[in-house]
Amino acid sequence: MLEGSAKKVEKALLEVLEITIFQNFKENSKFIKDYLNYVKKMQLAENPDEYAKYIARKLISDEISYNIRIKKEENVKYLKRIQKDYSRTS
Repeated sequence: MLEGSAKKVEKALLEVLEITIFQNFKENSKFIKDYLNYVKKMQLAENPDEYAKYIARKLISDEISYNIRIKKEENVKYLKRIQKDYSRTS
């Protein structure tokens, strides 16, 4: 049984899922699958509160983590563009 912060995070995740379904997200969308997976893993976790903290950090990151993630996505985008341009010239 979940306790403490894990129970609160589980409730929040389930509320998000409920809203997404009401907003006509497809039930097999990656977003819904990911959130369901978070809930299932938290329920099965050896330490649900620690897993809840991990999920919270993953989903609601601080400004530094956000900037790093955005920079990585930009780098991947530019790399794909360069590879595409290079493949045209070869």
